[in-house]
Amino acid sequence: MSHNRRQLLAKVAYLYYERDHTQAQIAKELNIYRTTISRMLKQARQLGIVEIKINDFNSDLFALETV
Repeated sequence: MSHNRRQLLAKVAYLYYERDHTQAQIAKELNIYRTTISRMLKQARQLGIVEIKINDFNSDLFALETV
C-alpha cells in the first residue's frame, strides 16, 4: 500500500472519528463516493490506523440480557 493511500485513510478516519463528520460530509469534501468512505474506514481499522477502545465496559450487561 502506498504512503499516499495510508495518509488518505488516516485523513478519512480523523474526519470521521475526531471531527465527527458524517460519511456523506467526508465524501462530499473529498469527492469520493460515500460507500467508498465506509470501506476506507473499515480498512483503516483493519490496518491498525484506527483502534477502537470501549472504556467502562461491564460484561455483566450481557448476562442480564439472557435472563
